[in-house]
Amino acid sequence: LLPGRANAPTTVGQLIDRYLRSLSSRSTRYAERQEYLLRMWVRPVLGEHSLAAWTPSDSEAVLDRARGALAPSTVQNVGSAMRALVTFAFKNRWIPREGDPMWMVRYSPTAEVQGQAVGFVPRSELPTDGDCRRLFDSLDAAGHRQWSLAMNLKHRSGVRWGELIALRPTDLDFD
Repeated sequence: LLPGRANAPTTVGQLIDRYLRSLSSRSTRYAERQEYLLRMWVRPVLGEHSLAAWTPSDSEAVLDRARGALAPSTVQNVGSAMRALVTFAFKNRWIPREGDPMWMVRYSPTAEVQGQAVGFVPRSELPTDGDCRRLFDSLDAAGHRQWSLAMNLKHRSGVRWGELIALRPTDLDFD
């Protein structure tokens, strides 16, 4: 801990408590999500751990535990909550910048080989033309003809969603 900081937390658990109290100005949903992630995944591993001794390998231990039970997107949320905790400690000068316990900690999926797309979905798992036709028909049956047309156009043309919703009637020529 940096010198001269009276009442500074001495454990990661105490830091978590202070951080959660500071979220009162945030949305209830955000505060509840942060509380859940920190309570379920960080506190059990680091709660009694000395704040001054918190290292990147300790952070990796938390994320390894989460990787064993959670989807990659939720593991990323755990890492993000830990990063917010560290940023809160930095702003209050309770840990020095050079002692970043999240330094080089990867909490988002990364490619294992050059050129690999993270989150790649094999072609065999994509919806078939028949699946899409059933979706379009169900949109029509539910009274959403415009959405059916938009999704059919997207499916057939390959335009990105932003391009599709930017289209105006004058952009289309059916002749």
